[in-house]
Amino acid sequence: MLWLISGHQLTVSEISTFCIAASYLVALVLEAIRPLWLARARYFLALSFLVAGIVAHLLYLAFVARGAMFSGQGVFVSWADWSLIAALLLVGAATGLMIKRPQNTVAVFLLPMVLVLIGVAELCKEMEPFKGEAIASWGFVHGLALLIGTVSVGLGFSTGIMYLIQSNRLKNKKGPSSGLRLPSLEWLQRFNREALLLSAILLGIGVASGVILGAQPGKELSPTDPAILSSSMMFLWIVGACIFEVVYQPARQGKKVAYVTLANFVFLVLVLTLVLYSGHAGE
Repeated sequence: MLWLISGHQLTVSEISTFCIAASYLVALVLEAIRPLWLARARYFLALSFLVAGIVAHLLYLAFVARGAMFSGQGVFVSWADWSLIAALLLVGAATGLMIKRPQNTVAVFLLPMVLVLIGVAELCKEMEPFKGEAIASWGFVHGLALLIGTVSVGLGFSTGIMYLIQSNRLKNKKGPSSGLRLPSLEWLQRFNREALLLSAILLGIGVASGVILGAQPGKELSPTDPAILSSSMMFLWIVGACIFEVVYQPARQGKKVAYVTLANFVFLVLVLTLVLYSGHAGE
């Protein structure tokens, strides 16, 4: 193992997150090899690893919350905590879709983002926790809405990729036997549209609560703050996309919604990068 070769000893935190990520990685591999191993045992094995990972994930977050309460700190008040919560929400969605649609290979497109978020949590674990204003009342609403909105954008990104792959298959007259089985274009388009609408609502709540938080006494709201500016622009972009999709009938067809959700994800990565480097959440 790499950590043994390097002589690095894992901490309890690293072992926990490593075990969680390892469970999800095994499930990802088992789902990815579905075209090569069609036995039903593979499906139940992959699902078992996902459930085991979720249980470990929940226990780890409970341990983190318990430790924070005993130390007098707020519960889930760091980028590492929120990254792990976002990962849990995504893996929950992947598991739910895997149970509801066992004939489709959806988890393959969701679990990589889960693993990335766990990696981000490890990278951010030494960062300073959020300050009091960021975790109380409107600060909590602000963070929670943006968190779930971020997960919605991630779900839309995954289904957008699936839509483009499935559309290309049908265009080239390739059957499901030539690769991973994906949901129908109609289902993917509907899911994409719902993810787009949900992300618009939640990001709107996040931006509005952020404005209320910044308008409180003793706080100075700067419209030129990179995090505020970029998140507001992203919200306006998604709202514009929703309006365009409702008003302009052809936008509901074909690959247009898929391309919009892919653009949303790129925009989201840019916004989160600016937030992290500007220290916005800690203010």
